[in-house]
Amino acid sequence: MPERKLINIVLGLPDDAKVRLSRITPKPDFLHSGTASFLIQLTDARPWHPVWVGPAAPETTKLAAGPIVNYIADADLCSQALAVASNAAQTLDKLWFNHPDQVKRTTRDQVSTALQGIRGVDAPRAIRSRPQVLNDILSDIDAGGLNYPVLVRSAGQHGGQTLVRLDGPSPQQVLATSLGFAPDLYITEFRDFADADGLYRRYRFVVVGGKPYIKSVLAGRNWNLHAADRVWDEATIAQERRIIDSFDDVLGPAIEQRITEIYRRIGLDYFGIDCALNADGDLVIFEVNATMNILVDIRLKPDLWSGATEKIKVALLDLIDDPTRWVASAARPAGVAKSVAAMADVAP
Repeated sequence: MPERKLINIVLGLPDDAKVRLSRITPKPDFLHSGTASFLIQLTDARPWHPVWVGPAAPETTKLAAGPIVNYIADADLCSQALAVASNAAQTLDKLWFNHPDQVKRTTRDQVSTALQGIRGVDAPRAIRSRPQVLNDILSDIDAGGLNYPVLVRSAGQHGGQTLVRLDGPSPQQVLATSLGFAPDLYITEFRDFADADGLYRRYRFVVVGGKPYIKSVLAGRNWNLHAADRVWDEATIAQERRIIDSFDDVLGPAIEQRITEIYRRIGLDYFGIDCALNADGDLVIFEVNATMNILVDIRLKPDLWSGATEKIKVALLDLIDDPTRWVASAARPAGVAKSVAAMADVAP
């Protein structure tokens, strides 16, 4: 097999330029927020050529020949690094995987706007708010024409740590939002997505080159649903296994057209979708972005997710190896100075 060429990968520190130490032994591991999160699992899978941009970045490294994988994934946490990458994309005659201009458009409010009107997709309306006083939150909800209940959270937060539900224009409820919030907030209409059995189910789909994959299904008794809150009994385990194992034949084909349209509108090569399925079979969108922690293989007992994770990993590497399939490749106008094949410059 011919030697693989270096793959440029653009990394950017978050706007606060902070990293955290995740492990000391056998060697220190440092993590920074707002990434596409796959390098930990794929560090040795390909010969990456890292280039850092943004606040406190080291001196810029010279790019290798070939295309660029953009690893900056959070438009809220990494706005400065994305701006640098976006400016570079305007001047460099190279293909970009997860183009920074498209990542910039994946804030919650922009995603909500972009996905309106897709048949079979319910994208609750969302607005961005920067309140000077707490009552500004109520004013922004009213001005945005949002219907209660609404969810209020800090921009750049994805784990529900700062999530508050407001059931109406109550100053007392708004007071709760003063705890731990960043200056910028997202306010999103709430959807009650409980199934007929009273359980809430959150699906995580992953889109790789336009094709949907399933990562996980969580079932729990609360709408603010996370892995630690899951119901983990024989019935739900069996149901989750059926959903995951039959995805390619049942649920995948049922949602494929909707995912294709989401992919077209979002314009990213690789991203995740957190959602529910309501009683009408509509996808109720919670979150769509490239910063979801997808390839982490949480070994459940019994194991339900590792097979799905491996499929996503293989599909992602295949896509990275073939820049002619990237969104940026399809978007290039005819008659450019360099052909897509010449720009790809990646050994198969």
